[in-house]
Amino acid sequence: YFEHRNYLPQVGVWLALVALLDLITNTRIQKVMALAALLLVVLLSMMTRHSADLWGKPELQTSVWYHDNPGSLRTTLAYADLLMTKGDYSGAQKTLSTGLDYYPDSLILVISKRFVECYWENRPVAFDDLPALARHADHEYASIVMLEKMRKIANDATADTGNCKPASNHDIGKIYLALLDNPRFNSDRTRSRLFEFMAEISVKQGKLNEAMGYYDKAFSISRNPIYPYRQALLLKSAGLPELAHDFIDSARKALGLRQKASYPELESRLMELEKTLPS
Repeated sequence: YFEHRNYLPQVGVWLALVALLDLITNTRIQKVMALAALLLVVLLSMMTRHSADLWGKPELQTSVWYHDNPGSLRTTLAYADLLMTKGDYSGAQKTLSTGLDYYPDSLILVISKRFVECYWENRPVAFDDLPALARHADHEYASIVMLEKMRKIANDATADTGNCKPASNHDIGKIYLALLDNPRFNSDRTRSRLFEFMAEISVKQGKLNEAMGYYDKAFSISRNPIYPYRQALLLKSAGLPELAHDFIDSARKALGLRQKASYPELESRLMELEKTLPS
């Protein structure tokens, strides 16, 4: 693994070595130890230079990373993504299939294979079996990222998907609901985002009450002020501006220092929205 923490200076090791050399009184042994220490420094420097050189070559780094760790989910996804960007779709499929041998319950690997088949190879594929897999899949936030990529394509009227019928908002919504039933996807961050995405899907489908309910659930978990702000916008666009005031108040109460840093323009947007509402 190419992690920065692997190359932090080993200060403690070298201080201990210096202390050991200082304890040795025999001059000959001191010279031998000093030479051994110098050779070790040269060896480690060469190893570090080699590893640092790989950091500057991301394609080679990813390839080495994968072939050294073929059983790693992270390396599998990185290498498959590299192959896809280079147009090697058969290689990407082979890599993902190998990954499924190690992780048969990995939703992200299955979704990635379907993504390659449908969106890159233009082959017709089905998505209706994914909710069943999602209900017992291991937790991987990357699978949600991939589903969001698919949802973006579904909402892009100009996207050319050839022979493939892309996953619809309805298809992806069923997968999200299955993930919400999966106890492994029970972190607050994950659940609030899933409810947020379900709210956005409901808005696309014209289901106002359903969208409001999903935003309520997302807000109850994360206290993110962006959710009541979006609810206020929804109510205004639905011709119910008089009901938006309570959600603006909720957004203001939740807008602490941390949220202001994340949404620096939200306070002014709330003021602008409030000016457009009947008092």
